[in-house]
Amino acid sequence: MPSRLLTRTNYITVALFFLLGAGCCFAGLLRAIDYPLSLVSSPWAALAMGTWGLTWKRRESFARGLGSGAGVLAAATVAMLIPPGAASLVAATPCEPAYGLLFILLGPYSSGLAGLLLGLTLGRMVTRRWLGVVTMVCIVLATVAVAFAEFLFTPGIRFYGTFYGLYHGAIYDEAVFVETPYLWLRLWNLAAGGLCLAWTLPRSRPRAGAIGVLAVGTISLALLSSSLGFLNSRVPLENSLSKQIDTPRFELHCPPSGRAADIAPFVAQDLEFRADQIITMFDLPEPQRKIAVYLYESPRQKAQLMGAGRTSIAKPWLHELHIHTHDAGATIIAHELAHVMLGELSSSVFRVPVHFLVLPRPGVIEGAAEAVERGGGLLTIHQWARAMRQIDRQPDMAAILEGFSFWGKSSTLAYTACGSFVRYLLETHGPEPFGRLYGGESFAKAYRRPLQELLDDWNEFLDGVEVSDEDLELAEFVFSRPPVFDKVCPYAGARCLSRAVTAAREGRYEEVAPLARRAVTTTGGDVRLGQRLARVLYAIGEHEQGLDFAAAAAEDGAEKLGPVAFAGLALIVADGLWLSGDDTEAAEMYAELAAGASGRWWKNSLFIRLGLAGKTIPDQVRRLLLGAYVSSERETLVKASLAAAGKFPPLGQAALGLAISGHPGTFDDAARLLEKAWPALMKSQPSLAFACSMALAEIRIWQQRHENALSIVGAWQGADLTPARQELLSDLRDRVDWVGKER
Repeated sequence: MPSRLLTRTNYITVALFFLLGAGCCFAGLLRAIDYPLSLVSSPWAALAMGTWGLTWKRRESFARGLGSGAGVLAAATVAMLIPPGAASLVAATPCEPAYGLLFILLGPYSSGLAGLLLGLTLGRMVTRRWLGVVTMVCIVLATVAVAFAEFLFTPGIRFYGTFYGLYHGAIYDEAVFVETPYLWLRLWNLAAGGLCLAWTLPRSRPRAGAIGVLAVGTISLALLSSSLGFLNSRVPLENSLSKQIDTPRFELHCPPSGRAADIAPFVAQDLEFRADQIITMFDLPEPQRKIAVYLYESPRQKAQLMGAGRTSIAKPWLHELHIHTHDAGATIIAHELAHVMLGELSSSVFRVPVHFLVLPRPGVIEGAAEAVERGGGLLTIHQWARAMRQIDRQPDMAAILEGFSFWGKSSTLAYTACGSFVRYLLETHGPEPFGRLYGGESFAKAYRRPLQELLDDWNEFLDGVEVSDEDLELAEFVFSRPPVFDKVCPYAGARCLSRAVTAAREGRYEEVAPLARRAVTTTGGDVRLGQRLARVLYAIGEHEQGLDFAAAAAEDGAEKLGPVAFAGLALIVADGLWLSGDDTEAAEMYAELAAGASGRWWKNSLFIRLGLAGKTIPDQVRRLLLGAYVSSERETLVKASLAAAGKFPPLGQAALGLAISGHPGTFDDAARLLEKAWPALMKSQPSLAFACSMALAEIRIWQQRHENALSIVGAWQGADLTPARQELLSDLRDRVDWVGKER
């Protein structure tokens, strides 16, 4: 009988939920009870329970059906949690089970209840069960269509929906929280569900009153959905980023005050310069409309307003670019701008190259944007690709260019390899065939040759690119980073990091160390996470705790860590020693790092540390140079450091100048320090002198001192520079010439 909790239909529902959990577990994608499991299972729960509700006999009580279905759903949800829960326990990585259960409660369980209410309601409204099933599927798909419309027409990339819960959107943003908009969504669902239940009650005054109250609540929450955050809208974004700067090609929006507002004029100028570069490189027409650029004060503000925190986002079909504050001239601006401007070549919905009308080709998309970036400083993009191939780290290029395995590779590998290949195509075949490729044609059609032949030519070209044994050692160091999807409990670890940063910012220092220990334990020793947490401890003055934390992580991971991770931890340990006053041991560790492959990766930073360790350097300066401070302290630290700068040797002046060179408010002070430092370092530390002079030239460009910037660039003409530095110098010279012409 349908009134029994475990009828045959119930057994089937529970079994299917269990199989869903097992499938997710054995697929290796969802090793824990957390956000991904919630996302995958929510639509299934809604459809399964909706179908269950349709099977409830019409003569039975609606309320009784709801209670019975809720029990079945609870049993099915528990069954679904068994495989991933058991797998995480066996692997000793339970992540954050309590927080994960919150995702499950607000995700599949709430979506399942919504589906159940929908099924029960439809069961009373339609006479044919198949019609009810079709209607239910259409309604569920309609909520997905609403999210798709939000993605198409609003800046948002984080979406809330009744039948799928939460879709976070930003792949590289791992700190996914249950936030207030999610709770408002479920409150709205609860009001709508209560309205359905009240509608089925016998006619009476209480019934009429309940219907009235619930209807008002449901409609009010729906009208306020944008303000409450569970429906995307431009209104909150435009209110927060109310300042606008117009240029011939761009509308730049930023907050009315703060660092973003200070740097906005320089970013606007840089956007115009980069647009000229991209138009020339790809032989593009002038944009038909202005590009809207949204410059946020911080990743946190960006996450609140549109969903992506640390990840910069371009929406080519909307002619939109979303970035948080970067130093003026940052190449990420060129990268994201390329996505938007290359959209002129594609007629697909998203203005990117696609397969089968809708499936994007990430290797081509990201390769084109990566090809735009110039001036890596250490190696050119072709040198990186050559070294990658030489050390046998080159990915399957056909797979990442034509399929979705691009996302399964380390971003360092995939982006670099595709960027080199696309730049090679542009340099050897020109922009015209690449324009057809980006417009949707296959490699064979656009280039009149199959992809494998093009790849063979590229590899033959790479064989002629010069790399040294040192370069290969550096590449082995850099390309040893694992892909993001290989991490253990990344969401739990990122949440702990976010909580620790917030606690430090708000002065709740006693909470930071426990969160740090919890994060590293939960993630099985995620080293990059450990590095960032150790720096948070240093920032609040807990040098000894941060040092113990980093040293323990380095000791535990000495055998299992790759060279990048281990060297990064060693640098954190050395920084902790220097901050705590143990200059001698810190200097020894810096020297050891400088002698290895990491010595090139952090060359200038290690020069500075080695040169200053053991010197009488005020604590404020050390903290500023090492980034060991809470953001609210920066202005105080800068003032104290500048007051002592007159007693610094050239190396100290260079270090301080570089540390403050990215903010317009300290351009003058940074320029003064760098102008003194870089000529004095030309013979002893030419690499650091080059970095200082490039930073100074950037500042002079922003200060409209074109002739001075030109003389700085000219000082390096004829110098024995590496190909990467020659490329960087060429890029800066182009910028100086462009600014001169614009003036």
